[in-house]
Amino acid sequence: YHAESGCARSYSRTTVTSGLTNWEVELRDAAGRPVRSAFVSGTQWHFEHGSLPAGVYVLFVRSEGKALGAGKLMLR
Repeated sequence: YHAESGCARSYSRTTVTSGLTNWEVELRDAAGRPVRSAFVSGTQWHFEHGSLPAGVYVLFVRSEGKALGAGKLMLR
């Protein structure tokens, strides 16, 4: 998978791309609490950072109950 963040004047957005078409993504804060999750039917998942505070988050990607990867995401 691949995660990419972008910023514009009035919003911030992250896109996660996977080679799969049915997968799950979960975002947890530094304390391990889930803050966002989704089941994805496609190759990309987009989310607006919205009211999430700045900090370090961990992104988990799974498919069919199996972990495919994890990575850190820093929001500013």
